[in-house]
Amino acid sequence: MPLTYTKSNDLTEGHKGAISMVSFSSFGTYLATSGLDGRVCLWKVSEGTLLHVVESTTPVLSICWIPQREDSLICGLGDGSIGLVTTSSIMLSVTGFRAHQRPVECIAVQGNRVASGAHDEVKIWEWDASPSPSSTTPNLHRFADLWSCVKQIDKPPVIGMNRDEEVLITSIHWTTAMHPSILVLTYMYHGVVLVETSTFMRIRSISIPGLIGSASLSPDGSLLAISNLKTGFDLYDMSSDAPFSTFDIEEGHEGYQLPVLFIHNGHALIGGSRSGQVRIWDVQSGRMIANDFALHDQDRVVSMSEGSSQGHYIQRH
Repeated sequence: MPLTYTKSNDLTEGHKGAISMVSFSSFGTYLATSGLDGRVCLWKVSEGTLLHVVESTTPVLSICWIPQREDSLICGLGDGSIGLVTTSSIMLSVTGFRAHQRPVECIAVQGNRVASGAHDEVKIWEWDASPSPSSTTPNLHRFADLWSCVKQIDKPPVIGMNRDEEVLITSIHWTTAMHPSILVLTYMYHGVVLVETSTFMRIRSISIPGLIGSASLSPDGSLLAISNLKTGFDLYDMSSDAPFSTFDIEEGHEGYQLPVLFIHNGHALIGGSRSGQVRIWDVQSGRMIANDFALHDQDRVVSMSEGSSQGHYIQRH
């Protein structure tokens, strides 16, 4: 029986420019949106209301809520900074520090460790979450002191087909579903790299035909969904590195960086398009189970997020 999805809210306030990313908090209570206008907007999901707007002078390119917390998220900025936004019923705190020389386009959090990706760099940070930054007298030097870079990940291996290509990180995923726990990194031209998280040594790499625009790792770590700028949405078996299946999408998708995301505990895959159409497939059968909703004005879908028990929020460009 086909699944049915209904729109719960249409969030049209907050941003003055293009959206870069959307992200639900750990329990789906709040939604954060970031934009090229330098804003981070925090929304109450159940009511569709805008609670806070944080403004910066540079685009906010990536956001990630701290797991198991509903009051804190980490942001990657266009000037290479990492910022921490902390909220409560009485205050809003914003602090940050310069982490990279290039724009921070990827952020992933696991416990007190943060992985940040900027162009050809991936750095691992440990941070002390116990002190509470003050909203009235933020000390950026003190905040930076709470963070320490424990590792800069080696660049991916180079082979003949990508020897002359730039190294561009496109996604970062922590997973504890495997033993030992690993960090999964995807690069536009240099495939997939798996890094063991206790020593941060490279375990193996996977060569991917085409170009990786973005990726999603299933909750159990068994499958990696890749948004391939040439072929569409590809699934890979992480135990064998073998292709699992490919989902064809609209004509003319080539060259567009479209979002892809595992949903329903990894049993389904949702993918965006350049025409505003959203499609959902059953992972095992490959059958399309929903394609009957689209965003306004045929705008390109740029980011998607799943909220715990709250359904899914899709944001357009």
